[in-house]
Amino acid sequence: MSSFVVAVVVWDGVVSDADAQGGTEALQTQIDAHFAEAWRASAQVEVISHTAHLPRAWGLIVGRRSSLAERGYRELTVSGRPLTIVEPVPGQDWTLPASRQLLQMLANPYANLAAYDQTPPDTRELVPVQVCAPVDGEEDAYPVQVRSGREWLVGNFVFPTWFQRGPQPAPFDHLGHAGAPLELGEHGGHAWVLDVPSGRWTLRRREPGRPEAARVPLSGAAPFALDRVRLTSSQELANVHLPP
Repeated sequence: MSSFVVAVVVWDGVVSDADAQGGTEALQTQIDAHFAEAWRASAQVEVISHTAHLPRAWGLIVGRRSSLAERGYRELTVSGRPLTIVEPVPGQDWTLPASRQLLQMLANPYANLAAYDQTPPDTRELVPVQVCAPVDGEEDAYPVQVRSGREWLVGNFVFPTWFQRGPQPAPFDHLGHAGAPLELGEHGGHAWVLDVPSGRWTLRRREPGRPEAARVPLSGAAPFALDRVRLTSSQELANVHLPP
């Protein structure tokens, strides 16, 4: 099982020191107790000062995106390691968006993993590996308790079997909200899909308690940023890695 150090850095006081430590403990608990075995990927998550230097660490930066962009943060650390940026949502545990970004980074560190779907007949599609997006409705947040007794909300995630059609053992996500492989969660979710023959991207989306909506094509003028997934239509199929 692969394991890495993920350094959590808080900028501009958007999260207090106490909340940063407590929330990071919840993220560590989720990884150890729920995620690592399913995805065969783990991490040691620790809060560090923004002046500390851990060249081998991956990064999880907590702050306002506008100010972080001005400081030069992008999508890799200066050492070329994976990095993700989390902007807390007012009135919401900062751990909820952080867990979704963190688990996505662990499952697909360099945003180059996809599943190839050729079912039903005449289908040839790439489905980027996004582990939280298919089950990201409000009911897909669940609490993780830390040693202080406080509970922190984290995000639901799909298992590798969600990306593999055919007879697979249920459940397909941690909370059991997706009923079948490549099916969006009953409480809401989304997935981007690339049609290989045409090279066109579409968005699959499902609202809570409703059937999946008609697919929406990706506008050619829209910025190409799919939740850290940046596969291109020219990517050779042989170079696309399937999930474990």
